[in-house]
Amino acid sequence: MVTLIRQIKVLEHKLEQAELDKQALNANIIAMKARLEAVKLREEHARKMAHNRKVRGAAKTKS
Repeated sequence: MVTLIRQIKVLEHKLEQAELDKQALNANIIAMKARLEAVKLREEHARKMAHNRKVRGAAKTKS
């Protein structure tokens, strides 16, 4: 009887720990997605800036 109660408490503790681990993993996933989005935005901005430099450079050489 006592060992069953102890086993139940251990399993409950493991379940709580698993929930905390799951929350931490979800938080990490959200943070990684945010970093990925930031990288995408930086790359897009860099592409636009490079394009603008090309366009302006071409315009300067024509005039």
